[in-house]
Amino acid sequence: MHRIFLFLNLWLTPLFIQAVPSSHIIQRFPRRVLPGRALQGNESYDGSCTWTDCAKWYLLSASVVFRPTVTPLGVSSPQSLILPLDELDELSSSECGPCDADAEALSRMTVKIGLMNETEATIFGTDLCSVSFIVCIRLPDGAEGYLFLLWGNHEGGQVTEWVVSLRKRVPFPADVYELRAVLGLWITSVPFEGHLTGQIGDLASLRLLYLRRTYLEGSIPSSISRLTSLKALDLAGSSQKGKSFSGPLPDPRLESLELVSITDTEFSGSFTDDQIVRLQQLKYLTLERPGLLLETIPTTLSYNLTSLVLKNVGLSGPMPACLGGMTNLETLDLQNNGIHGSIPEFLNNLTHLKHLRLQNNRLNGSLPEDFGSTWLQLEELELHRNEAVNVCRIDLHGQGEVDRGFSGGLPPGWGSLTKLEHLNLKDNNLTGTIPGQWASLVELQGLNLERNHLSGTLDALGSLRKLMTLHLSHNMFEGPVPDGLGGCKGLEELIADHNHLTALPASLENWTNLEKLSLSSNELGGTLPSLEPLASLRRLDLSYNRIEGFRGNGSVLDTLEYINLHSNNLHFVPSSFNRLLRVKELYLGNNSFDFYTWPEWFETARGYCSDNPHITTLFVANELLAVLPPPDWPQMRKIDLSHNPLGVEVTDFLQAFRAMPSLTHLNCTGCQLTGALTCDLLHHFDMKEVREWVASRPNADWNGSVGFVSSTESFEALSSTGILTLASNNITVVDTSGEPLSKLARAIDLRDNMIERFAVTDDEAGDWAWPAHLDLRDNPHLRLFVNTTMQIRGCSELVMLRGQRDISKGHALVRDPNWPDIMPEEVEQMGGSQCSRVCRTIADVQVDESVNRSALCRCVPGYAGEGRNCTMCPPGTYSNHRVNTTQCHPCPVGSTSDMGAGSCYCIEGYSMNNFEQCQPCQSGNYGSLPEEGAAVCLACGLNFLSEEGSIGQEQCYCRKGYIRDSQRPICEECIEGIKCDEPIVNSSVVPMEREYYQLTVTRDNVSNGMETTTYAATLTNLPVVIHCPFKKACLGTDEETGLTKCADGHQGFVCGVCKDGYARQGPQQFCLPCELGLNILAAIGLIVVSFAAIFGLTYFAERAGAKSRDDVISVLLKLGLNHLTSISVLASLVLTMSYDDDRFSVVLSTSSRWFTWDGGLPFAYASWDCIIRLVRSDMKRTAVLWRHAVWIAIPLVCLIIIPIIGALVTWCSGWLRRCCRYGFTRPPNLYVSPQRQAEGQLQSEAPRVLRRGWGVWMKSFLDERAALLIIILTFTHPTVTRNMLMLLRCRPYVYLDDANQLTMRSRPDVNPDLLCGEWPHEFFRLLGIAGLILWSFSPVIIGVVLLSCIHDQLRSPKMRMRFGFLYQGYKRAYAYWDAVFALRRVMVLLVSHMAVGEPGLQLVGWSIIAIFCLTMHLLVLPFDHRHMDMLNRIESQGLVVWLTSIMLLSVIVESHAPDWASALLLLLAMLLNLYHYFCLLSLICYHGLSQVAEKKDELSTRLTTIGTKFGVTAASWLSMPQSTVLTMPAVTWLSSLLAWHAQRDERRRMMFGKVWLDWDTGRLMWVEERRDTVPSSSPSSNEFHSNSKRRHGGRCCRIVGFVRSLWLGSSSERRLVRKGVLVSQMLSAAMEEAIELLKIKDVPPDFLDFLWSYCFVLHSSSAEKKLKKESIAPRHRPPEDGSREFSVVESLPSQVLSQMTEQARRVDMHSFWSRGLTASEESFIACGSVAADWARSGMTLHDLQSKLLLVVDELVTRQHDYEESIRRRARTKQHIRSLSVANLMTYHSSSGSLEAHDHVGGWRELYWTYQRAKQKMRHAEPPNLQIQMNGREDGAVVERPDAHLERIVTADVSNVSDEDEGVDARVQSFSVHS
Repeated sequence: MHRIFLFLNLWLTPLFIQAVPSSHIIQRFPRRVLPGRALQGNESYDGSCTWTDCAKWYLLSASVVFRPTVTPLGVSSPQSLILPLDELDELSSSECGPCDADAEALSRMTVKIGLMNETEATIFGTDLCSVSFIVCIRLPDGAEGYLFLLWGNHEGGQVTEWVVSLRKRVPFPADVYELRAVLGLWITSVPFEGHLTGQIGDLASLRLLYLRRTYLEGSIPSSISRLTSLKALDLAGSSQKGKSFSGPLPDPRLESLELVSITDTEFSGSFTDDQIVRLQQLKYLTLERPGLLLETIPTTLSYNLTSLVLKNVGLSGPMPACLGGMTNLETLDLQNNGIHGSIPEFLNNLTHLKHLRLQNNRLNGSLPEDFGSTWLQLEELELHRNEAVNVCRIDLHGQGEVDRGFSGGLPPGWGSLTKLEHLNLKDNNLTGTIPGQWASLVELQGLNLERNHLSGTLDALGSLRKLMTLHLSHNMFEGPVPDGLGGCKGLEELIADHNHLTALPASLENWTNLEKLSLSSNELGGTLPSLEPLASLRRLDLSYNRIEGFRGNGSVLDTLEYINLHSNNLHFVPSSFNRLLRVKELYLGNNSFDFYTWPEWFETARGYCSDNPHITTLFVANELLAVLPPPDWPQMRKIDLSHNPLGVEVTDFLQAFRAMPSLTHLNCTGCQLTGALTCDLLHHFDMKEVREWVASRPNADWNGSVGFVSSTESFEALSSTGILTLASNNITVVDTSGEPLSKLARAIDLRDNMIERFAVTDDEAGDWAWPAHLDLRDNPHLRLFVNTTMQIRGCSELVMLRGQRDISKGHALVRDPNWPDIMPEEVEQMGGSQCSRVCRTIADVQVDESVNRSALCRCVPGYAGEGRNCTMCPPGTYSNHRVNTTQCHPCPVGSTSDMGAGSCYCIEGYSMNNFEQCQPCQSGNYGSLPEEGAAVCLACGLNFLSEEGSIGQEQCYCRKGYIRDSQRPICEECIEGIKCDEPIVNSSVVPMEREYYQLTVTRDNVSNGMETTTYAATLTNLPVVIHCPFKKACLGTDEETGLTKCADGHQGFVCGVCKDGYARQGPQQFCLPCELGLNILAAIGLIVVSFAAIFGLTYFAERAGAKSRDDVISVLLKLGLNHLTSISVLASLVLTMSYDDDRFSVVLSTSSRWFTWDGGLPFAYASWDCIIRLVRSDMKRTAVLWRHAVWIAIPLVCLIIIPIIGALVTWCSGWLRRCCRYGFTRPPNLYVSPQRQAEGQLQSEAPRVLRRGWGVWMKSFLDERAALLIIILTFTHPTVTRNMLMLLRCRPYVYLDDANQLTMRSRPDVNPDLLCGEWPHEFFRLLGIAGLILWSFSPVIIGVVLLSCIHDQLRSPKMRMRFGFLYQGYKRAYAYWDAVFALRRVMVLLVSHMAVGEPGLQLVGWSIIAIFCLTMHLLVLPFDHRHMDMLNRIESQGLVVWLTSIMLLSVIVESHAPDWASALLLLLAMLLNLYHYFCLLSLICYHGLSQVAEKKDELSTRLTTIGTKFGVTAASWLSMPQSTVLTMPAVTWLSSLLAWHAQRDERRRMMFGKVWLDWDTGRLMWVEERRDTVPSSSPSSNEFHSNSKRRHGGRCCRIVGFVRSLWLGSSSERRLVRKGVLVSQMLSAAMEEAIELLKIKDVPPDFLDFLWSYCFVLHSSSAEKKLKKESIAPRHRPPEDGSREFSVVESLPSQVLSQMTEQARRVDMHSFWSRGLTASEESFIACGSVAADWARSGMTLHDLQSKLLLVVDELVTRQHDYEESIRRRARTKQHIRSLSVANLMTYHSSSGSLEAHDHVGGWRELYWTYQRAKQKMRHAEPPNLQIQMNGREDGAVVERPDAHLERIVTADVSNVSDEDEGVDARVQSFSVHS
């Protein structure tokens, strides 16, 4: 225990019997003891460096991992070494082979986190190992790699500077995981954030992993177990809560680990014994606030441990005995836990222990007797805040840093420590007073309370009689030193400096052993007790008090060696001080000694100069002996008498100290000394020697010469090594009378005196007379000679010239030839002058410039004068030290200078040659005038040119093909868009190619707010060239302004904005002048056209709803409009490219305009743009956006205004009809049932009981105009979508931000001056999104939902009138398919506007849409099969044409085909679309003519009616002159056209054959006509001739058909099979649709017979009208030579059919079952020969399909009307009085049949009529009439080869009794076919 410094801190408060207030408890703050602990290795070692880079050596040596074997602290134990630094080899970049593999990853990572820039990071590829945070090493096992050290807390390091500069956290770089040669990853105090990933396990070479004080968080990946070579693992969290590692503790299955440290983390769990047992090589284990809780210390810890730190981990119980076996432990730290019990004795086994910290636990009991006796190397022991007893020594000193150490008051309870001998509490922050209980510390010998904040009195210490040392300095104690302390006989030291003590004890007699008494800086005053009793006193310090004197004349003993009475109130020097034999230092400064109180014994005999060195007479000798002797201070070394107002002459003052042999320091600063310092001081006579000489001559003559006594040199020690300080006095002269001043003192301070003469020279022997140090500053009247002519280069040369005569006498002061540098900002402060100093090489003489300003000062260059009187040289003149600065010299010709210039410089364009002449700069160079100095000629650089005599680098320009960098003096190759065929001389005007735009800026700090290019403003290195979207708007560079010249009417960014008074249709078109009148007319005209188109389409929509499904005109119009939208984007693309691509001719580009209409509302955008600019001048900037944004409201306006206009037109037309008595009938309904007619009559006659309100009226208004509203939405949908997308259409451009960085920003295509995403475009963008949602998608979604809701009512007349336009022509399952068309339209427009500026991308997008739509169409076939599947075929054709057009345009855009090939491909695409439009138009015309032809007779009748009403007959029509009736030729032409169309239509229909009904057998058969057969009438000669040619020309076809039949079979048979299947499909489809729409659950057995029979009834009615018109007899059966007949479906037997026909002929037309039917319905029961004849003559397949659709619609209409009448009756609550039920029954049953049929209605009424007719015909008598069918009694049945047709042939019904079975068989056969 004698060799260690025991640092014992104890908490003993719990053992105190007396309660202790909390304010008296010492609180300990955190302190630094062994910073970072031994484990952290933050100690630095100064071991011998063996590396080339010693900085990295010392950096690593501070780590415990790399601790060298030998350190300045000693030899490290082998057990504590991990990777000793002296066993590692330093590698260079060339020696570290694996390091190069990580160069790229390191470079990328450091640039990414900002540690290096890209230029600096290139060092990784060239010299990786030289980087400051990279250490390349070779381990003892031969592994090579590097250590990656990111230490953010290393002062002065590159990483630390980077961390300090960071303002935010940095994501942890994933590039770390790519390092393959890294041996150590050490990251400390770097603000990385994020998580560690499983890739950490890929760092297989890792030996060290340190992650300390970062912001990484989350759990540690389990993949860390793959680091099998890891030796050190250190994880420390950040100080911020929640930003540290957490989760379960990683299982360290790494047997190689030697160091594990986990600090300030939030891990959960703990180290288990199973985990610890695998770490047998572990040497350092630290768990400090890891978030873990360990109940006990693991018993399986490795015995190799040298450091075990388990701090704040929740340990409890006694210390386990296993610790005693860890004999290698050097550090054991278990602080801040709950360990209890006594300190075990087995700790003595830890013989290598250096640090033991057990504080803040619950240890108690006594310390073991031999506690610590074996810890010979112990450096630190901490046991405070435990429970201990029997304490003899408490030492808590050394904590006195700011805000550190112990605080609080002194514990009173320590007074019970009666055995306490030593208490050391110095250097803490203790407060309060000394407790009175401490008076019980009777055994206390040493008390040290220095440097605290204690206060109060010292009374509690009065009873401590055994005190030997009492240190109380630097506190705030007050009052007198208690008298009780005066009784401490053993007191040796009393040190109480810097307190407020006022007095000593009254008696000091018992302090005989006191050696040190120090009470400086207190408040002692008055007269102090005598110090004579202090027999052992050696040091007395009572300075800085208010002492006035001492009792006993201040007598002191001879033991004193040090007396300090400085800064008191002493007026007299105690007389006893005349003899101080052992005193070495005496401090009496700053008292009140003056001229009157200065002791007489200081007035010694005068001295003698060297010219009188002897005493030869007794008179002189006795005169000297009469003076009082000087003070006897033989050992005095230092005397301080400063700041006492002595007021004596300096020579007299110094004579008292001449004979002191040991005096080395004499200070008399500020003593008011006066007079001259003469040579009398330099010699003195020894009084003893003089006295002996006088005594030896008692009788000698006093005045006679009786020998002599020689003088002695004074100041023996002071002259050799001493310092004499006489500053701040009034000394006027220094004259040694030729003797060296160095005899006085080696260093003399004479500052701040009044010296006027200084006469000191070398002696005759040439010895140096000046002291080694002499300070003569602040003597304003002193003037000395300074040698300025000595030719020396520096003061050091004076040493070599010391013995030469030229620097001997009179040359002591030599000016330093090296004038000090003066900063430019100091020149004016110094008045344009500079001063040097005298050389202090031989003697350190310090003087001011005032001693000789002319020698020591001069003017600086640019100023002229002498000394400090300097003035500035005017412009054109100069001065410098080469030509002297006494005057200003004029500049040579060709040069000039500024005010105060030290030299002249050449003007720009000239340079100074070797002869100091200015000559002009040669070609290829330019003149430059630097801020200081003359102009120079500099080379312009590579690829630069210039004119001779060019001034400034800006006059250098690049040769052709290059352009100058505006920010660097280099030439870059010209970029695309710049004309570089000639050198670009003026950077402000850069010639641009047409079609390109140069980026400009407009800023207040650039060009005074004028618009200029970024290149001219030097904001960018090169011109920023942008390709103009509309190439023809950019016309190159304006020679005057340097900006891009725009076409007429264009301005702004990329010339994409129209000027005021100009407007354009689209972004890719020219801006044209606004003509207000024309614009208004155009706008009005397009509005009228739009309204007309909407009303026209509404007419067709309502017509489509009213007509049968056989009508296809409205559907064809929709297909055409949809195709227009798809083709319009392609046409717009072609039109856009035509402006920029010369491959498109004017004709083709102009013709492309024909296809740009998208099928929506035509709109004069330019007109509206002009109108908005005119009306709202404040909206000029956004007018082009408003003209598109207004479309968000136009649909709503149309939905309100157009229906109102339609209602007004309807009301006006009705009013005109009533006025003119002329009525137009609406298209007739298909059927008006008797019930509906009766109900109509009832409603008209019944009183109105319900009064309709506004809501009902509005609903009725909207219902009546549903078709108009749908047309408005359909017609505006593409236009609204296009305009809303135009608001979202942005194109990326280069943008210069406020930081002058080029970025990409999007700008709206319609106004590139704005920025997308910023105001005001952000407002319009939101409008665009809202418009798309409101008008592009919402109507589609609402339409689909609406159709889904009314799906079951789609075929009702009411719904067909409302919404028929939406689903007319579609299959019932695909009634929503119009929504697919709308979405296709939106997607097409979306691609067009979002892929703006990318034709290739647009075409790819359209191709994908086209292929998808074509595929979906072919898979779904959404249209029904009317007119032989014509609608699906037309849509397929349109999609194929669209896709082909896209492919052709793709070839044009992507390939570099010649112009003629591109034009040919474009022409081909146009022809394909024209062909498709022609097909659509021809089909529309064809079906339109068919409808007109069908109503030809009706039109004639109407014309006759009109003529009759106006008094014009048919004869008068014909008799009117043709010149006056202009319409007659049109009528004639129309009649001929209709006749021709009827024949052509009949011929086309006959090509597919006929279907006819054999009334004899009841079989439905179809007939295939020969191609040369004309079904309607016999051919004419011309027709026969043409048919003959076709027959002869078709022989080749027949031959080919014959050959194909050999391989594939007969083509005629295949054609027959296909047509037979087609007929079967028609019938089955009609059957299924009728059953579904009519919701028939029990299908009647003869329902199929009913359907086709009604088809023939409808056909016979229309055919009869046709035959009457053309006078053609019906053909009762096909001709034998030209047709073949085939059985399709068999019907009733021919006998029954004949009977029914004959009976029907005899039945009255107004019989009970036919009364009330129309003419066509009367034919239903074959009641005339026409029906029977036309049933035998048959109908074409086209007619069959058309009539089947008509039959189904008729049945649905009947059923709907019937159900509506029932609902209407139910809603009518009032009795019908005008027409009774009896009258109604009479009205319906003139034949008495109503009572049997009053419940029948709807389709069943017609079917019941059909049933009654069959029953009547069955029970009638067989007619005698034999039915002849052209010589054949029954139709021929031909067996068809197709098995499918065999299944649909039904059984023959032979008699009436078997009818039911036959019907069942037919139904079963039909079901199989379906």
